[in-house]
Amino acid sequence: MNQKIFVGLFSVIILAGIIGVLYPITVTEYRDSSVNTDQILGSKWMLQTFTINRQDIILSDKTNITIQFDDEQIVKGSGGCNSYFGEYQIVGEYQITATTIEGIEEHGVGGKLSFKTIAQTEMACIEDNIMDQETKFFETLNQVVSFEVMPKILKIISEDEQTVLSFESK
Repeated sequence: MNQKIFVGLFSVIILAGIIGVLYPITVTEYRDSSVNTDQILGSKWMLQTFTINRQDIILSDKTNITIQFDDEQIVKGSGGCNSYFGEYQIVGEYQITATTIEGIEEHGVGGKLSFKTIAQTEMACIEDNIMDQETKFFETLNQVVSFEVMPKILKIISEDEQTVLSFESK
């Protein structure tokens, strides 16, 4: 019996080691002083993946959903059909250090993120469920509570961490 427990425990340890090697591990360090969030500013971020309640949303290849942040706390972009703009606020910034699969250490920042008064144009797009996709995107922006940005990657996350927008810098 003790040998079975040992073999099972050893298997779990080996599996955890393999997972640790295959997937990057993120270490987050909280700081008391303000962290430079400039990595999020200026870039035009293009939506790459969209997950709602841990379910991937298939994005239409006929649209580009974008987001852009400026240093005046203004956000703007395209929901795929309509343009949008509004205000955002970042608080509680922290540093992120991650090691990639290739063993390269990358540095980024994260923090609490909220959007205020998002307004959008009111055009109608009828092909390929673009309006449904856009509606889900705008609803998701209202649920956002945090972000993490690494070189060329921006993740915007809901409170339950089940809804995630992943963008790439263009």
